[in-house]
Amino acid sequence: MALWSKVISFTCHANFICEPPINGSCPSFCKFPFTYKGVTYTACTTKDDPAGRSWCSIKTDSTGNHIGQGNNWRHCEDCGSNLNSDRVVGGEDATLGLHPWMVIFKAAERSVKCENKHQSCAGWAVLGECQKNPIFMLDNCRFSCNNCPSARGQSFWSCGGSLISPQLVLSAAHCFQPNIEIEFARIGELDLNNDPDRGNGLTAPSPQNIPIEIIINHPQYNKPCKNCNDIAIVKLSRPAKLHQ
Repeated sequence: MALWSKVISFTCHANFICEPPINGSCPSFCKFPFTYKGVTYTACTTKDDPAGRSWCSIKTDSTGNHIGQGNNWRHCEDCGSNLNSDRVVGGEDATLGLHPWMVIFKAAERSVKCENKHQSCAGWAVLGECQKNPIFMLDNCRFSCNNCPSARGQSFWSCGGSLISPQLVLSAAHCFQPNIEIEFARIGELDLNNDPDRGNGLTAPSPQNIPIEIIINHPQYNKPCKNCNDIAIVKLSRPAKLHQ
């Protein structure tokens, strides 16, 4: 369980979000420099925050002064939360570069289920046993080692996830089932109907399709209730290239 605690802690401190919030580089949505109460800030500040959390301005006037009314600020350590000032039911189209850590999985349905035979398979996979002890692991832990018969069903775009390091994706355990094969993870996609993606006067690099090495569902998924601990870590076969 310690592994999962470390993963969740790391998720909110990934270096493309804000690490550390006060003296390090901060998120691209911050407006730096900004001036607040006569002081100019070039990094996040805890000034006047009742809980002592770091924040930055996300809207300034023509002279760089923070526009205080409304929700024109954001906590720097927030990860994966809504970047818009209002919460909109149903959502809205993202713009190029708004959520660069997002991942989408391409999947296909299997005719035969691929399952683990032992409850410790996920933990063994984390420790690298798929490579160290392949004969045993491929016989008992095919699902966790992502070594299953190829699917023959039609491919489809499945679940999403968040890149928390160049080679790890945080997703949901319900996305990875014995009858579903994950063909690859796509990183850097905005619109599945366009390649390359364009927006804000920019042209994005083509998205990266990276095969999966290991799928690790939470060991207590569906316990003590249905969909409890619905979390998974996916290790990519190679690191994603992180663009500026």
